[in-house]
Amino acid sequence: MGTTLTNRCILAVLISLTLLSCSSESLPSGTAQPGSDSETQIAWGEIREDAWDSETDASDAGEQEVAGEQEVGGPRLSLDEELALSSSSSGRTLALSENGDVLAVGQPTYAGTGAAAIYEREDGQWILRDQVFGSEPTGFGTGLALSADGQVLAVGAPARSPSDLPGEVILFARDGSQWLESTRLIPPFSTLNDEFGGTVELSADGRTLIASSPREGVRYELGGGTPGAVWIFASDDAGQWDEGTYLRPTDTSSVRGFGETLDFTPDGRHLVVGAPATLAEDTEQILADVGRVWVFERIEGEWIEWAVVQHPSPEHGDQFGAGVAISDDGLWMAVGAPGDSCGEPCQSGDYADNSALGTGGVFVYRKVNGSWEIESYLKAEYDGREVAGAGMDVELSGDGTTLVFSVNRDTRPTAGNNQIPEDGLSRGNGAVYRFQRLGDGWRSTDYVKMQDGMGAGQALPPGPFGAPFALDIAISSDASTLAVAGSLTSQEDGMTPIPFVWTYSDAEPSDE
Repeated sequence: MGTTLTNRCILAVLISLTLLSCSSESLPSGTAQPGSDSETQIAWGEIREDAWDSETDASDAGEQEVAGEQEVGGPRLSLDEELALSSSSSGRTLALSENGDVLAVGQPTYAGTGAAAIYEREDGQWILRDQVFGSEPTGFGTGLALSADGQVLAVGAPARSPSDLPGEVILFARDGSQWLESTRLIPPFSTLNDEFGGTVELSADGRTLIASSPREGVRYELGGGTPGAVWIFASDDAGQWDEGTYLRPTDTSSVRGFGETLDFTPDGRHLVVGAPATLAEDTEQILADVGRVWVFERIEGEWIEWAVVQHPSPEHGDQFGAGVAISDDGLWMAVGAPGDSCGEPCQSGDYADNSALGTGGVFVYRKVNGSWEIESYLKAEYDGREVAGAGMDVELSGDGTTLVFSVNRDTRPTAGNNQIPEDGLSRGNGAVYRFQRLGDGWRSTDYVKMQDGMGAGQALPPGPFGAPFALDIAISSDASTLAVAGSLTSQEDGMTPIPFVWTYSDAEPSDE
C-alpha cells in the first residue's frame, strides 16, 4: 500500500511494541449493509500520559471495563539501533512475517530491474539473509507479501511504463539461507500497463495469493479511467497453482483503480479491496477520487461480494480506501481516507463537516449481524493545517485491538518517538500513530516520527516538505513489531540517498 516512489532511497523503521490483549465477543454474520445509525466514538491522536490509566479507561469507555486480565501501564518506544543499508538498496514496500522476525524490503528501482531484500531478526539484531532480483525493468518489488512463517515470499513486478512487458508475480521459497524461485504467476488474460502485481497478499500458509491489476480495463464514460480487477490464485498439495479467479465489483460504472489496496485474512476467507480513485455523482457534478471499499467472503469455494462500503458523506478527494485492513476473524475493518476533511462535528455523526481540510482520518468498522457499522473515527492530532493525509496506510493487529496508521505530511515542529522537542527539524516528514482499543474506546498510545540525530547524527535536510516518512507500514500479527518505510537525503548535497533501518525497543515509562 501507499504511493509508488522512484529514484529515492528508502529506510525501514522497525518498532517493537507490547500489545495489551483485549477480548472481543464473537458476532454473528448475515446480510451486510454499509453504514450505521449508532453513535460513533471519535478519538484524536494526542499522546496522553493517562492513556494506560485504568480509572481513565473505564470512565472514558462508559460502563464497560477493559477486557482480560492485564497489568495497567505500558512501555513506550525508544531508539534501539541504527542499521545502515546499501546505498543502492532503494525501495518502498515492506512485509513482515506473523511473528515479526522476518522482514522483506521491496526495492523496485534497484539496478534498474528491481530487487527485494530479506532480513531476519536473530538475538535482537537484524541480519540480511538474501536478496532476490528482477531480470527486466518491470518494477520488481513493488508488490510484496510474506507467508505467516516467513518461508514464502511473493514479489510483484507490475511492468510500469516504459516497459512493454506484462506484469507478473514471482514466488520464492526459503531453502536454508537462500530464497529460490518456485513459480511465476501471470493471469490468463492481461493487458500492458494494467499493473498486475502492484499489490499482493498471501494467506498464512502461503497457498493462496491475491494480486491486483488496478489499471485493468478502460472506461470512456464518466471521464475515462480504468476500473481495475483482482486475481486470486490457489495451489494444491503438490504445489501446482491454478489459472486464477477473476474478481471485479458487480457494478463497475464509476469504479477506478479497484485493487489499489488489499487486505486478506490469514485463513483466506475474507478479502477487503480498496479503490480510492472511484468516482461519485451528486446532483450537480461528478466527484473524483471519492473512493470505495468492497468486502468479499469465500463461501463454499465461491467469492461473494458481501458488502460495498463508502464514506458516509462522500466528498471530492476523500480517497476513501487508500488504506484498508481487516482483523483475522473478519469482524473488524479499518479504512483510511487521507483526503477527508471532517473535524470534531464527526463526533455527533456530522460527516459532512469540512472544518479540518485535508487532514484525513481512519474509519473503524465492526461487523454486527452481518452489517458493517462505523464504530469509531480516528484522527491524528492537528492544529490548523499542520497535518494532512492521515490514513494513507493502515494496519490492524490480528485480534483487531491495535491500529497503526500513517500521516502523509506532518508539519508540526515535533520529532522523535513520543517526545515533543522544539527543534523544528522534522517538518513535513509525515508520522505514524498507534492506537489501542481499551474496553470500548480507542487511545493513541504512540507517535513515531523522524528525529534529529537519525542517519549517523545528521540533521534532516531543509525544504518545504523535508524528507518523506511513513510511505509504507507493516506490522506483525500481534503488533509487537512495526516497520515504517521512508526516505532521507544527505545534508551535504540534499540529493544523495541515505538508507537506514532504525529499530526501536520497549522502554517502561519513567517515574520522573
